[in-house]
Amino acid sequence: MAKQIEPAMAERIKAGLIAGVVGQYISDYISNLCGDNPEQFTLSGIDQYLAGMVTGFVGATMGPRLNLLAATVLSTGMYYMTAAAVRKELGQDNPPTDVFVRNLLRDAIIVYYLLYFQRLFFSPFMEKAELSILGKTVLTGLLISIYYGLNDYIFNSENKTVYESKKK
Repeated sequence: MAKQIEPAMAERIKAGLIAGVVGQYISDYISNLCGDNPEQFTLSGIDQYLAGMVTGFVGATMGPRLNLLAATVLSTGMYYMTAAAVRKELGQDNPPTDVFVRNLLRDAIIVYYLLYFQRLFFSPFMEKAELSILGKTVLTGLLISIYYGLNDYIFNSENKTVYESKKK
């Protein structure tokens, strides 16, 4: 007989999946605002939305069992690996391994510190607010979504120069 998922875990999984998609959309919105043509809204590819959902799922299921650093590295790695796997299946290029690993490690470190400071300064307010699990999950991911939305513009010249030159 199959084991039933606890209602609290099911709620966390649902919140994680939804927060992954919402977070990617917020990231896309910010990227578009900062982009060359902010009037024309474009969404990321399916690779990033699926990666966001997987990251939300991993964060919901494993996050409570791991310390912050381990959960952040696991989630960031899952995001990168899922997006790379989907791009490969779609026949799209992935960045060279050195760029991939450098970006993954950089993002894991930055996201860790963003979450660390968010917990340090905002946790008391979030605990007092009567939010659902979904509300807390989306708010926790908001700062990360803003970072990823600005990521291309913060590190743009560094990534494009290395990746585009190797791609040609």
